[in-house]
Amino acid sequence: MTRRVIVCFAACVLLACGHADTQQQDQLARLLAENAAARGGEARLEAMQALRLEIHLKEPTFEVKGAYFATRDGYVRIDVFVEEQRVFSEAIGPGGGWQWPGGGQEIAPLSHDGEAALWRGWVSNLYALYAWPEHGYHLSLEPGADDRHSMVVATEGGGFTKRLWIDRQSGLETRVYELSALHPDVDDTRVEQYSTVREWMSVNGLQIPRVTEKIDVTTGEVMQRSTVLSAELVFEEDVRPGWMHGGHFLPPEF
Repeated sequence: MTRRVIVCFAACVLLACGHADTQQQDQLARLLAENAAARGGEARLEAMQALRLEIHLKEPTFEVKGAYFATRDGYVRIDVFVEEQRVFSEAIGPGGGWQWPGGGQEIAPLSHDGEAALWRGWVSNLYALYAWPEHGYHLSLEPGADDRHSMVVATEGGGFTKRLWIDRQSGLETRVYELSALHPDVDDTRVEQYSTVREWMSVNGLQIPRVTEKIDVTTGEVMQRSTVLSAELVFEEDVRPGWMHGGHFLPPEF
């Protein structure tokens, strides 16, 4: 094979690869647009500034209620209650991440993994998939889902990866795979798991997951089932409720 033939062959390969990459990027862009439309539309998604959720959580050894708060100021907080008594809190607020384990224990900083888990939830709860690259994720399409789904791979700069199954008919996420600890500041053992959205709900024109199950890939057992009991979404045109202010995300004083 002459040098000229080799050069021409290499150029053709590069052109073919470039064409394939362009096609894949176009497919990804269409999929993200369809997902945004299914969630309620990009304009409405961009207008959402915060959300508050009341949640019922069920795990193999306990059931609790939770209050979840997140704002686009970068703040997030979770309070856990047993029979109306708060037994645990964790947050990322103006002063950074903190947790209060309850039971008379002192407030402590979140671990690196604990803060990362809260941050990932902040991104996925406040932003549709198309906006994830603005918050450190690289998105790509990956073959290997099934006839009904497309798969989007979301990778952080540090290597943490989520694989999201998008239903081609509805445009909504149905499953998210990741390797992570369920409660990293209690047990940092990373488990292969996938979250399956069993039911979506409409709130002020946006679709949010109502019932989600986290399933252990190895055992097939449900690790956690979360059900949204009530939801409050705050938009640009709304008066900001008191819980949106930074003080709500600071450690409590006892």
